[in-house]
Amino acid sequence: CWPSAGCNVKTTAQTLIALSNKIDTNKTIAWLESKRQIPTELTWFLEIDETATTDGMTCTITSTSASATVKFGGDKKIQTVGTTGLSPCFSTAQSGYWLKINQQCYQEEFTIGCDKNFLTTLLYQKIGGQTIHVSESSHTAAPASTTTEKIDSYCFGPSANICDYEATLWAATALQEWVGEDVH
Repeated sequence: CWPSAGCNVKTTAQTLIALSNKIDTNKTIAWLESKRQIPTELTWFLEIDETATTDGMTCTITSTSASATVKFGGDKKIQTVGTTGLSPCFSTAQSGYWLKINQQCYQEEFTIGCDKNFLTTLLYQKIGGQTIHVSESSHTAAPASTTTEKIDSYCFGPSANICDYEATLWAATALQEWVGEDVH
């Protein structure tokens, strides 16, 4: 990492760009990748929506640390939650239409299955902001099939829970152009 007395993401990424063809950069790349994290200044939501009818549906959500059965009414609002509950990964949000993903579960992958045709997607909002952003991908499935959702948005920063967006730009550029990583 550079500078060695006070390593930082931006300078290390710039150094990787400058020296990638001149020295072994494996340790530099490993250090840079260790600074990758999911932004915590965003609130993430899971939307599950019935696609064919508005009769209501029942869905099961599983991950490594949570399992929940969620029943949606014909108005698409969450009506009941099974006995396993939504904790620790979820709480209801947006007047009961979405599930808020709690930060301790941002690294998890969620598998969703419903008894009707359904769609899932992730949404996010800057904490304290008004705008809700819809992720570019949504997934549909028939009854007895599943979809998976995982937060796949990262930034780089000097320490956990701190994103530096200028440094993220440099790190993403270095990793894509000089290492060949897909930073989409």
